[in-house]
Amino acid sequence: MPVEVFDKDQFITLSAKAKECRVVKRAGMVKLKLRAKKLFVIKVKEEEAKELTARLKCPVVEL
Repeated sequence: MPVEVFDKDQFITLSAKAKECRVVKRAGMVKLKLRAKKLFVIKVKEEEAKELTARLKCPVVEL
């Protein structure tokens, strides 16, 4: 089961160990999914997603 993260700084720290981050855009919301040993997910608004993906330390794949 995926682990939902609510803290943006914690999500960025986890991205250092991830293979990739997948971006899934839904109506008004964006899901960012980190692929590591576990799957970590954060849900943010579209404006916040752009800032967050720029700070990630792993490759970003948009779906």
